[in-house]
Amino acid sequence: PDPRNQQFLSTSGIVEGVMKMVSARFLVLRMQADDDEEHNDDQIEPDKPADCYPYLVRRLKGQVTLLLLTLLELRQDSEVHRTIIIRTDTNLLRRRLIFTHRWFLASRHKLGKKPHICMAEGKCILDEYSEDDGINVPDVPPMDLLPGYREENLLDLFEEAFNIMLLIKQLDPFDPKFKTALNPKISEFDNSLQLRLSPDAFHKAQSEYATQCKYNEAYSFYNLWIKMVEVLVEGRVHDLYFRMPVLCHYVLGSEKEEIQNKVTIESAESKVKDFTVRCVNLFQMTLHTRDLSQWTPKLLGWVSLINGGERVRPLLFFLKQDAKNLTNLTHVCLMLAVVLNGLIYKGLELPDNSDVFDTPKIEDHNLRLATFLVGILYVVFITVQLTVVSLTYTPMDYDRIKHDSQKQERRIPETLLFLACFPLVGVLRFFHLLHAISTVVVPLTVFSLFGAIWQPDWNHCPNNCIALAIATAYAGLCRQVIFRRVMLVAMAVCGVVKMEFYYTFLLLDVMFIFSKLQNIIKAVTDPIVSLALTMLVGIILMYEYAVIAFYYYRQDYAHDSCQNMADCTVMTIYLGMREDIGQSINEVYPPQNRSHPNYFHDQEHFYGRVVFDLSFFVLITTIGMNILFGIIVDTFGALRDQVHERETYKKRTTFIASLERSDIDKSARAAGIPSGFEYLEAERQNQWNYMNFIFYLKRKDKINYAGPETLINKLINDEDISWLPLYTCTLQQKQREE
Repeated sequence: PDPRNQQFLSTSGIVEGVMKMVSARFLVLRMQADDDEEHNDDQIEPDKPADCYPYLVRRLKGQVTLLLLTLLELRQDSEVHRTIIIRTDTNLLRRRLIFTHRWFLASRHKLGKKPHICMAEGKCILDEYSEDDGINVPDVPPMDLLPGYREENLLDLFEEAFNIMLLIKQLDPFDPKFKTALNPKISEFDNSLQLRLSPDAFHKAQSEYATQCKYNEAYSFYNLWIKMVEVLVEGRVHDLYFRMPVLCHYVLGSEKEEIQNKVTIESAESKVKDFTVRCVNLFQMTLHTRDLSQWTPKLLGWVSLINGGERVRPLLFFLKQDAKNLTNLTHVCLMLAVVLNGLIYKGLELPDNSDVFDTPKIEDHNLRLATFLVGILYVVFITVQLTVVSLTYTPMDYDRIKHDSQKQERRIPETLLFLACFPLVGVLRFFHLLHAISTVVVPLTVFSLFGAIWQPDWNHCPNNCIALAIATAYAGLCRQVIFRRVMLVAMAVCGVVKMEFYYTFLLLDVMFIFSKLQNIIKAVTDPIVSLALTMLVGIILMYEYAVIAFYYYRQDYAHDSCQNMADCTVMTIYLGMREDIGQSINEVYPPQNRSHPNYFHDQEHFYGRVVFDLSFFVLITTIGMNILFGIIVDTFGALRDQVHERETYKKRTTFIASLERSDIDKSARAAGIPSGFEYLEAERQNQWNYMNFIFYLKRKDKINYAGPETLINKLINDEDISWLPLYTCTLQQKQREE
């Protein structure tokens, strides 16, 4: 933006012209809207005949209010701001916010007594904002009033109102009177005024209070959409206000948590760069989540006919508002798991006159019925979770794998060979050539092997639907959020079919729900390669000991458990891992009778056992097990230190600017702000506002970019972080200038 042009235009009468156009009712356009207007395809619902706020009027007023915002772009002084404040009618701005809000509730939600329909000469009830329009504003979040709405719909309905809110936000800091006039006032009406005022004065006071309530409701509705970030342009920090996209309401809470917990904190530059890259990558996933939340099954299309045209969106409930309801459902499932385990703890018992082969059962009929019903409820809830999560991640995995494998060959024979493994397992099991457990383990092993090999980045993923489905399923199971729910569904189903001990495994979900407990799992999964290799060495050593035992010490194994190599190997590994081998097999003592014919043989056997047992104790029981435990403990300690370091960093350093808490608090106290750290993190440089701003740029048509938006979008595409205010903020910049 050119500062001289902005200054010239602000005093050329353009502000007054905008005010006149905003205040105009356009009575002719209102009455001719149904005949002359070509409805925009972006409109979610066509305007009704004689609507008091038709599309052409909405578009015109939205564009002229946008003109005022261009005069304020990247201003380094307050001259233009004060010029616009002088020429702006604050009462008009209040009336326009009230009008657009009430019009939306009346026309799109059918509230009130049709106050948006024009009467004679194009006038309507909403024109007189002090009149009773019969609208009771629903006490629900704004998104609940906008089901199925996209960016284009919001721009169509609220362009003027959002531009007015952006104008108010930018002018507020420069004039206390302007700020006081347009900030909402929350107070209760004093009914005792009726005793002290005349009827006309009391009626006027009531009308003013009703108008104030309408303005508060409109301001609150629009204010939730207006966000602000501090950006650095040409070495100076500027406040950049924008309207948060609808898309931001569909960001998964788990993805936000992952960004917060995994973004690098090695340096300020690497942190904000990693953050912006993660936000850009999250944009495509959020688009998919939004589309998924708006999906309506064809089988349920008829419901809209009896529901006032409202479509059924079964996934919207779980995916809206950062998937808060999906997270709540996870906690509900954990509570149901606790209830299930309480029931089996209370009711599980052995039948009368039972023997060792009898299975414990819940004998009490009421407890058995309650356990069955709660189990069914858990299966339903966890299956819903699995379905929603799978639909969220799996289609994106499929698209990625399909795109990356387009240049690969189809290789149908290789795929058919894979499918042949499953009936082969069934045949082997039918002829009792395969153990029951192997019928599950072998197919899973084959599936995991092919899934791991069929990866596009290995250039080995056949380009046919079966292979793509296998690779996609494997990619989904590699995600913790999907795999653990698959296992929970399996455990819950097994519990329902009268194997109640499977319900105990459902409680392990607590380790995934609470992030601080996940380090327990990571302490094993992160060093899994080191642990596996260490255990492989241990198994090889125990196998060698089993061979030696089969040669020389098989008679020392109880119950003839070392009479062949297979049994001897299994028993040696089993006894050696469970406890020391010397304590598990028969003890030996030095022979005392020298005249015994087997004295020298027994003596050789004794000293051989001494070496065998002690070496096993040192190598396996002591060194091997301590190495395994040491790897796990060291990993857990390192993870704990990382968590502590990250938490300490977040408490002491601001996220975007990387300013020390003590420095920003000192600057804030000088400006009369109690906590500068909280002020900067929550209002001025909120990290999620920066994510919202990136989404805003991605959703906005580039031809409609403002000057700074064009520059910042180019820098984001180039992974350049020079637009972010590192080591500075507006608060410190003002103090340096003063």
